Amino acid sequence: FERLDTLFHHPSKQIAHEFLSSTKYPLYRIGELVTIINKLVVPQYEMTEDIVRYIGLANINSFDGTYYVSEILGEKIKSAVKMFEANTIIYSKMRPELRKVIYIPEGEEIGFVSSECYVFKTNSKILPQYLALVLRSDLVFGQIIFQVTGLGRPRIGKEELLSVKIPIPPIDKQRELINIFKAYETNRNVLLEKSRMFQQQADNIVRKSFEEIGATLCH
Repeated sequence: FERLDTLFHHPSKQIAHEFLSSTKYPLYRIGELVTIINKLVVPQYEMTEDIVRYIGLANINSFDGTYYVSEILGEKIKSAVKMFEANTIIYSKMRPELRKVIYIPEGEEIGFVSSECYVFKTNSKILPQYLALVLRSDLVFGQIIFQVTGLGRPRIGKEELLSVKIPIPPIDKQRELINIFKAYETNRNVLLEKSRMFQQQADNIVRKSFEEIGATLCH
């Protein structure tokens, strides 16, 4: 008997299967590589008059690992949030198909994140930047997509995520892969800047057309 739902037959599932069966590097479960940080606070009661550094799900971009931190008065945050610190990874368990996974870099101050996220600290076998990259890949998504539960607000469970297997090359190789991503990221940012410039030029053309129409109607 075969399931007929599209998620069970998502192409990333086959991609993950083929990759795991062909990689030359040892495989580890994510649970063997991380410690979960689960320090919960309710700012409304515990940090009422403090300015809280906060990352909500809307603060995390899909797929690309970028984010921004909001500064919010504690009394405005009414639900429980989780603490994060530098060199941790934040993984959104809600709608995992969006790949909302970020690395909190060295030097970042302590802050708080939506309770809809897992916060991980890696051990010595794996660089956190490398894990963040892999967690956004089809290799991971293909292993969890058929285990996502919930219709309106689909989530991946903690045990299911921690059971996912990933290849662990030597640390030097991990750094090499991180640098490859950074090079592509630099090219991406150049294209995004050009896109913003072209968008501004397009907007200026539209504004100029209205100015010309107005001038024609007045003379």
